[in-house]
Formats: sequence, structure tokens, C-alpha cells
Amino acid sequence: MSSSGSADIYRDNTVQVTKILVRIDQSFYPINGIIGVEIKKPNNANDFIFAVLAFIAAGAAWYDEAGPIVAGIILATGVIYFLIGFLKPSFLVLRTANGDQQALSSKNLVYLLAVKTAIETVMTERS
Repeated sequence: MSSSGSADIYRDNTVQVTKILVRIDQSFYPINGIIGVEIKKPNNANDFIFAVLAFIAAGAAWYDEAGPIVAGIILATGVIYFLIGFLKPSFLVLRTANGDQQALSSKNLVYLLAVKTAIETVMTERS
């Protein structure tokens, strides 16, 4: 490739990082306009707390007159909330002069870290 800065540092079907720009889907971000990069993880605490409370309530309901049926329903609700916590995506956020841009979302944290590292590498070389 040419030495004008267009060589790919990172590339897949969704993301392309070169020395001059970042392309995510159909959006382009000039490297010199990016101030910082971070990954925002979802707040799963509420889902997990609700799941634990549901598990406790299911245990208590087991000894009630309705017994196993109510306990089973409450337990299933707790399992669903627990799983929802794991299914929420994380976001790659680009800090620019125009504000924070949620540029990419994925449930695969390793993927987001690879893209973040590629962008940070180019930003470091730019300095």
C-alpha cells in the first residue's frame, strides 16, 4: 500500500483503522479529531441484584401453600434477569471535540479491546 497513511492498521467487515481515519460501518472519524477511546460496559448490577432477590423469594415461596409452582415462576424470572445481564452489549466510545460518539457495540469485549488498541496505537504514533 502507499505510504500516505492509508495502510490498514486494523480491518474487518465492520471496522477499518488507518493512520488517518477510523471507519465503523458507514461512519468515518478522522484520527486527528479523536481525543480518546474508551469501552463502556453495561451496568449489570440491577439485573443481578433482581436475580438474587428472585432466587431468595423463590426459596421462601417454596414453603408457602402455592409451593413449587410459585417458586418455579419466581425462579424462572430470576434466571431470565440473570441472563439479561450477560446479554447486554458493551460500547466503544470515541471522544471527539463534538462530544462522545458511541461508535461500536458488541457483546464480545475482546473484539472491542482489539479495535480500541488499534485506534490508540495510531493516536500514539500521531503524537
